[in-house]
Amino acid sequence: MAKTKLALALFIISLAYSCLLKPPVVLQYGGVLESDYIDTVNVELRNRLIIVPVTIKGKSYRFLFDTGAPFSISREIQDEFDFKLISKGNIIDSDNNREKVDYVSVGNTIIGKTEFIDQTAFVADFKANAVLNCFEIDGIVGSNLIRHADWLIDMSNKQILFGSDLNEFFQVMEGEQTFNTDFQYDIELDLQLGSDVFKKIKLDYGSNGGLDLPRIQFQSLENHHLIHQGYEIIGEKQTGLLGEVVQSERKLSISDSLLLGDLQVNDIEVQIGGNDVIGTQALEKLVVGINFNEKKIHFSPSLDYDKPFRTYGFYSGHSDEKEVYVLAVFKGTAADSIGLNGGMQIMKANQLDFENGSNFCDYVDLLGKAPDSLILEVVDDSLERRKVVLSYSILE
Repeated sequence: MAKTKLALALFIISLAYSCLLKPPVVLQYGGVLESDYIDTVNVELRNRLIIVPVTIKGKSYRFLFDTGAPFSISREIQDEFDFKLISKGNIIDSDNNREKVDYVSVGNTIIGKTEFIDQTAFVADFKANAVLNCFEIDGIVGSNLIRHADWLIDMSNKQILFGSDLNEFFQVMEGEQTFNTDFQYDIELDLQLGSDVFKKIKLDYGSNGGLDLPRIQFQSLENHHLIHQGYEIIGEKQTGLLGEVVQSERKLSISDSLLLGDLQVNDIEVQIGGNDVIGTQALEKLVVGINFNEKKIHFSPSLDYDKPFRTYGFYSGHSDEKEVYVLAVFKGTAADSIGLNGGMQIMKANQLDFENGSNFCDYVDLLGKAPDSLILEVVDDSLERRKVVLSYSILE
């Protein structure tokens, strides 16, 4: 397995959105210009997130493919084209940060050669989340657009096939199960881990974590010995689209007991978070088929099916005061043993020097290369500088 394909666990992004008020009817608008079509688009992967090329009014953009959020455009696109305002609403991101948003009628949106018509989008600030700002995201290909087609998503080959009817591809896949949708057309599954069944878990390509569960469900997995040793995550989190830092009590473990139809999936990150989602740390192991007409999900192993979960043992963050800093540490890992703590400023990382021209986006690019070792210079609580070396390791 090429080192550059190893997934990172230093940044966790989860863009799941819910409307706080009654959802706008405008999310029901839209369709596809052609009634019989099939198309393919090559995608880019950044930190296990899928970036799709999209064309609006003749201009090319970079959109996040996200089954856990509505279709969205950046404020910059809205400022340029001044799309018609058709509704207003309130949303809450995965860290429970709230914001008022405008819903606009984008008109036609082209993916590959396929034209999606009369699409409704909410307007968002994609620069608020530091990691997404580095990815230069212009919008989200979201669930209310995705529902208009069948999809075959292969992250390991960086390709998405979509069309009006992909049943010939779905019929040869190994696993299958039904799903329901919520008011914004997000996909909700009942997932089985061993003898435990968890209801309404959102299939979320906008989250680059594994399986995110409430504490009581995580404890059930512990009690039934369906996960490995648990690691408390000490510190804060900064995972939502709005980019706010929030306090959090979390725990992380690994499971080899996930069943998708008849397909067993191993080395799945399981974390206490309360968002009830399954993200791309699990989904990258699979080729996933989505059949909206029949409300079925299909699964087959991808080239990354056997990829283990690796981590340096901590999460990183960004602020105006500290370009790069330690956001949270996994208790009991090497990062914890050598004294890494939340809040420590990172001054250097391998060849990067944040006092001499390097920035947070350089750091994100470094982590995208998944080096075997991360050599950090940090400032500890006594304001002393320390050098620490962390391996990109498999959790036990």
